[in-house]
Amino acid sequence: MTARGLRLPADLDSLQQNGGRATFFMVGTNVDSNAAVIRRMAEQGCEVANHTNDHKYLTKIGAEGIRSQVGSVNQKIASACGVSPVLMRPARRICGRRITVCIRLYGYAGNYVVY
Repeated sequence: MTARGLRLPADLDSLQQNGGRATFFMVGTNVDSNAAVIRRMAEQGCEVANHTNDHKYLTKIGAEGIRSQVGSVNQKIASACGVSPVLMRPARRICGRRITVCIRLYGYAGNYVVY
């Protein structure tokens, strides 16, 4: 997690105290070392979502690379908290038709976020 991620336990405390929920887009390289926090996110009813494995630009890699970037994070998150992501956000919000086709294999039929 980033420096911002260091505040996640306090953020989760605040959400819990106020009955709030949030969506957290997780980069896969941070999942294993933060499994307890991710488990807590899911237990509190927060959405734990996919933000690629190591923040690669999906437009610069092939179909197999896209599947690896997305699939590995799904597996890591499911392993950490027992829930598979239903949302995915491409790195830098960059996407295209090839990315859409590849990520639909994981059930992200339009459930990716570009903002």
